[in-house]
Amino acid sequence: MRRHLPMIALVFIAGCSSELKEYSPDGTFQILLPDTPKMDSSEHASGLKTKTYRVEERGGIYIFSVTDYPDGDKFIPAEIEGRFKAIRETLLEQHNAKLVSESETSMANGPGRALEATLTTREGRLRSRFYLIKGKLYQLTTIGVNSWSDSDSVRRFLDSLQIVNPTR
Repeated sequence: MRRHLPMIALVFIAGCSSELKEYSPDGTFQILLPDTPKMDSSEHASGLKTKTYRVEERGGIYIFSVTDYPDGDKFIPAEIEGRFKAIRETLLEQHNAKLVSESETSMANGPGRALEATLTTREGRLRSRFYLIKGKLYQLTTIGVNSWSDSDSVRRFLDSLQIVNPTR
């Protein structure tokens, strides 16, 4: 029995959920993360500006981004669908993933999508939720091994977005 204790401890530790803390860098949104994220800012060729926040753990990575679409609150449904499709295809291509499920969702009167995909180059999953709210695209994504992806911490992160001030 003692011979198996290290193995049992390893399985238990790998399956433990991280302690999540509220994070709200500018007061416009709030999410739950296990640690202070690394933040990057980028400007796309189209002029769109994105802030991306990342926290890496042993089993996976939490990614949250906000992209400002100056005319996003004027998009017609077909434009929104086109953007959501582009986001999905980019995620799948960038992470060598195969779509398992996708569903419509919403938040703060803004349309959204929830998707799950399996990684094709290694064992693991990608889970993502994205919402277009008042001209901003909010995206929560996790990528990690299956046991980590099934954790309560990942579920809580994906469910944690709160828009504090949804006005422009």
